Amino acid sequence: MKEPTNNLFRLVGTLVSLMLALAFSEVSVDFRTIRNAVQRETVAISDTFEVLKLFDIERTREIRTILVEYTQAVINHDWPALANDKLSQRTSTLKRQLTEAVMSLEPATPTQEKLWSLIVTDIDALSDHRISRLDATLAAPPIYVNVMIFGFLVTMAYFGAYRPQATLYKNEIQVK
Repeated sequence: MKEPTNNLFRLVGTLVSLMLALAFSEVSVDFRTIRNAVQRETVAISDTFEVLKLFDIERTREIRTILVEYTQAVINHDWPALANDKLSQRTSTLKRQLTEAVMSLEPATPTQEKLWSLIVTDIDALSDHRISRLDATLAAPPIYVNVMIFGFLVTMAYFGAYRPQATLYKNEIQVK
């Protein structure tokens, strides 16, 4: 009876180990996805700010202020809210205001038309990266995480019912 029990422990232990490795790789991928989205979102914010200054420093002052407030809201409101699996309404409101303000800009020169196009592209990229960050952060854990927890509980139940025995090697048997 001891040998089948030990084999069962090895099998279940191996499966749980594989599932833990899978969960770790999943978390690593999610971490990289979120980090890349944050970095790209930051670049889009910076590009938008600089191009707005080039467009017309006086006419875009209010838009740049909204952009700065949006950036602060992402850090001060969005990230803490995401820690509790929620979204910040302040960030969403500022994002909508930013988009509306940019769309209301009217280019007066061909250069401003090109700059306006760059601003719209950056705002679109900002939205895409924010959605990517939110999706990765708010995603439900994969099903195998539940299977892994169940496997761990089953393993612990077996350890509670049957105490694993150390295997004896040939040399140890000969000594006895």
